[in-house]
Parts: sequence; C-alpha cells; structure tokens
Amino acid sequence: MNADGTPPPPPPEPRDIRTDNSAGPGAVVGIQASVVHNANVYQISATDPPEKKYQTGVRYLEDGVPRKAEELFSEAMADGLDTAEVRFHWALSMFSTRSDRDLTKDERVRLTEAAKRFVAYEDDEEYGPALGAVRELIVNRRDPSAEGTDLAEKRILALPVELREMALRHLDKVLSAGTKDGVWASTKKQAHLDRYSANRGHRAWAYFEADPAGPRARPAQPPHIASGERTRITAGALLCALAVGYLGWLTVSSSAPVAIVAYALAIAAAYFTTRNAFEWRYRVNRIRWEEQRRRASAANPNSDGKGFAASVTRSFVFYFSRYRPQGSDRDWWLAETAGLRTHLRDEIVEIYRESNVSLANVVWLIRYHAVDVRDQWQSGTIDDYKDRLHVADRTKIRCVLGLTVLLLTVGSIVQNALQVQPVGAAITTLLAAAGGLYTASKWYKVASRRRHYLDDVDDERRRKEGRENEFRRWTQRLKDARPSEDEMEKWLRSDTTILIADALEHFRISWRDVISYAVLRVPTPSAGRAQERNGPWRYNRYALRLFLITEDGVREVSKVLNFETGAFHSEERNTFRFDAVSSVNVVKGTDGRQNLRLTLTNGPARDILVTKGSEEFAEHDQRNPERPDTGPEVAPDNPLDVSLDTTGFAPTLRILEGIAADGKNWIARGNYR
Repeated sequence: MNADGTPPPPPPEPRDIRTDNSAGPGAVVGIQASVVHNANVYQISATDPPEKKYQTGVRYLEDGVPRKAEELFSEAMADGLDTAEVRFHWALSMFSTRSDRDLTKDERVRLTEAAKRFVAYEDDEEYGPALGAVRELIVNRRDPSAEGTDLAEKRILALPVELREMALRHLDKVLSAGTKDGVWASTKKQAHLDRYSANRGHRAWAYFEADPAGPRARPAQPPHIASGERTRITAGALLCALAVGYLGWLTVSSSAPVAIVAYALAIAAAYFTTRNAFEWRYRVNRIRWEEQRRRASAANPNSDGKGFAASVTRSFVFYFSRYRPQGSDRDWWLAETAGLRTHLRDEIVEIYRESNVSLANVVWLIRYHAVDVRDQWQSGTIDDYKDRLHVADRTKIRCVLGLTVLLLTVGSIVQNALQVQPVGAAITTLLAAAGGLYTASKWYKVASRRRHYLDDVDDERRRKEGRENEFRRWTQRLKDARPSEDEMEKWLRSDTTILIADALEHFRISWRDVISYAVLRVPTPSAGRAQERNGPWRYNRYALRLFLITEDGVREVSKVLNFETGAFHSEERNTFRFDAVSSVNVVKGTDGRQNLRLTLTNGPARDILVTKGSEEFAEHDQRNPERPDTGPEVAPDNPLDVSLDTTGFAPTLRILEGIAADGKNWIARGNYR
C-alpha cells in the first residue's frame, strides 16, 4: 500500500513476451486463441476414490465453480466419505454466489434435511464448530426475528481465521447486511493487498500462454540418384580408364623416361585438380544457393485465409515487424528478410501441420526466429554462411597449379603416343577426353548432391540445437511464471471486491444499504482465454458489470478489466428505478451462445454477451500438443455450464427477472432485512 492508502500501481508488463492487442496483422488472433493446460488439478476418473473427488471438489469451490463442487461433494459422500469437513464444504457450495431466494424448493429441502444431521458431526474438533454455525444459519435463515441468524453469524465470526474467511466468502449472499458491513473494511483492505500480490503484473500473462509444441526441425532430404545415372557414370569412367590405360601402355612401350614421368605426374595432377576443382565449384554454388534462398519472395496466395499456414504467415510478418533492428524501417526490414521468412515459414508449416498443433503452440518458435534473425543482423553474423563456405586461397592455388601441370604433362604424353601409334593415339586421346569430361560432369552432380545433403544435415543439427535451447528456456520461464488456480481466483476476487468498493464510494452507500447484488464477469469480445483441463475459463480481458440493489433502485457499474495488470478502464455507470426495468430475457443461439437482454422503459434494449458458442469449447483439444494418454476422465457434462457458473450469470438473471416481474415488491417477497 502507498502512504495515502491507495494500492500500488501494477508493475510494468514484461518486454518481449506478449503481443500487443492493438497491433499485428493476425498473429494476435492466434495468440489469443483458447489455451488448455494439462495440469491434473481438475482431472478425475470414474474409478477414483471418494477422497480424490472431494479434493477436486474443493478445488472447484475455491476456484469459483460451486455447482460442480457440490456435485463432487455429493458423490464423495455417497461413496462413503461422510465427515464434518466434507459436509461443511458441501453446505458452502450450496450457498456460494447465491442468496436464499436463489435456491430451488428442492435445494431448500435438501439443506433443511442435511442440517438436522449436522448435529452428529459437531464433535469434530476442527470442523464441528464451523458446521454447527452453518447449521444454525440454515435453520434460522428465514426467521423474521433474525435472532437465530444473528447468533449463527456471531459463531461464524468467532471461527479460526482460515475457516472464518472461507465461510464469509461463500456465505456472502446469505449473511445479514450488518455482518457484512462489520467485516467490510478488513475485506477491502485485504483485497488491496491481494490484488497485486505474488508479482501479478509479471506473471499473469503466463497463464494465457499455450504449452509450446516440442522443438522439431525439417530433416535433410537424402539425395535421389537414379540407377541409370550410376550406370552412365560407370560407363563413362570405364571408357576413360581404358583410354588412359592404353595411352599409358603406349608411353611405357616407348621407353621414353620423360613421357613416363609425365604420365605419373598427370595421374597425380588429375586427382588433385579434380578434388580442389570440386571443392571450389561446390562452395561457390552453395553460396549462390543460399543467396537465392534469401532473395526469395515472401508472397503467399493463402496468407489471407484462416488455416494454419495462413496464420503462421501472418504471425511471421507480425513478429518480424516487431523485432527488427533498432532504427530500421518496418517495410525495409520485411523486404530484406522476405526470403528467410519464406524458408522458415514453409518449414514450420510442414513439420507442425497436424490436427493437435495450433498456431498458439508454435508462436514461441516464430518469435525465437524473429529475434534470432534480428540479433544476427545486428551482430553482423547474418551472412556467416559466406565465411563457412569461403573458398580458401590454397584450394584455388592447388586447383590452378594442378590444372597447369595436367595440361603440360598431357601434352607431352599425347605427343609421345602419336609418335608410337599415330592413329590409335589420336582416337584414344579423343575417347579419354570425351569420357573424362562426361564422367566428371555427371560425377560432380552426384557428389555435389551428397555434399549438399551432408551440409543440410549439419544445418538441421544447428537449427534443432538452437530450438531445443529456446524450448527449454521458454518452458522454464512459463513454469516459473505461470500462476496457480488459487492465485488466479484470488486476483479476480480482489478485482471484484475493488469494483464493489469503488461503486459504494461513488454512490455514497454502505453495505447496510445494499439489499442484494450481482457481479457479471464476462469476457470482452477480443479476450484471450485459458483453463486447466475441465476447469473454469479464465480471460485476460473481462467486462465486469455490477448491479447493486438498494431501497432506492438499482445501481449499475461496468468496467473493463485488464486481468494481466489489474487495471480498470472504460467505466460506465447507470441508475434506474425498479419500475424502469421493462423486461429481462436470455437470447440463446443454436451453438450455445447466450446473451442477457435488459430492456428499460426509457431506453433501447441492451444485449450483454454472457458466453460464446459451444464450438469454441469443442476446439480446446487442439490446444495441447503431444499430450500423453492419461486414461478416461470425468469431465463436466457441459463445459458451457462451468463457464456460466463462473460468470455470475444465474444470480444476476434471477435478480433482474425478479425486479422486472415485481418491481419494488421483489424486495418484500425476499424477506430481506
């Protein structure tokens, strides 16, 4: 806290790890796609013991999914785990985020019957007093005199700190205004402390990052050499060898010492010349190939599509635009790196183009190459292939010297052979020259392909090594930064508390004046989302809408929350009378999309997006590459139900529907004190 009592500003967002929401030609969409983490926080199987179901239910309750938690608690008790601790959590899950009037008739009966059996568990040393307090609250919750309820609330306030805070949080909607008003100051203070705790500004982003796909590299393609090509090389080499052998026989038979020495030198010179000439020519051609690859166009006719390849293309453009040499122009840099982008993009599309890998899983690799190319450019190593393939002076000298010796010695050999056998020597010389040149040409093509393959293997090794290092670095960074579900829920709960506190201060009312309230927590249209598998969806941008119900009417406050930083913006406030609510209804799409439509008598209808369509929930299996088979899981019957549970949709709808139907009489019908 600052000296003036205000919360500290959120720390700056880490550089070079997130995509700005206001830029990017399409990569933003990919990065903000659904992300599902593979932690086993919410994963249970049908054969799990009741203890596992209970622990999973506790996670759901603490992370804002009380309806799913109540289901698991009931299953655990039915399977034999029936203790004071389990029943206490079950009772909290029944009341969490709901007032007494939000309960169905069947749920009220279940609570009343369960409360009668709570007496048998009140001897439990740890949870007995808490369960007893909740029992009294259930029994006396509709007592007009409120004496029993006040006694129950005093017992709740006397509980140990951990149990007291848990009970106050989940029983919030059924506690009296006086009790809530009494603990409000400490609740608000704690929310200010929790809001930026655990280095939120530098860690919340990691929750929305997809698990990276493992590092891969396109394998080098072995050279294809047709069998006919080998035959032609063999035939040419045999013809050349026979012709050279015949010239050697003529040289030896002439008994000319100079010619014999020249023949031996010619054989050695031919070997050294061929070897160094091949090295010279191959290196020059390899450099030319590398340069041509870098000059290739980055144009892609599919870049405007919606598929994986198009998304990768746009992401490459975005990251190369973002990570460019300091002071350089964006268009110039994109043109300068067009060929490299094309080559890298084509490789990534090829090696990751499969059903269980999305753009979100390979963004780390695209970003790595964008940064790597920039760093190579700034350090002057972008063209280091020229140094690796540079033709050494000694290679050139050996080649030229060997060729000179070869020409001189061949001339001496041919001259001597013509003197011994003019016609045969002339024909043999022509055959040797033709066979040698043909064989050298064909052999160079085959040998250069093999050499090209070996160089590609070396490039693949270096490329994969760099990617593996980056994968380990990025994976560790995500592991160190990614917040837990408890931290995510604590931050969001603190944001909601601050929203309520600001509204109370603005309207100059206290908790005592609030008859009821509802907070609708829905994502903004462009929000990215993530979840632990089977858990509640979390969003990096929330549209929070608060409805405060008082004797004088309804106060409505809406703000947009940047969850990664905890900052609020785009505030709107409305105040309307009970009789101003004309109608409230839910508009459901065929895909499960739900809108809350609120119509006032003095204004147009307002549509509030509560949840998107079911097709977005079906896509989450594509967000987890290389996920091991963990066996059958018990998942929520409908992921849309879990999503609605965390938005606060049900209590908001009930309150607004009640006001629309009964006006101010809705207050009297609820027996609110």
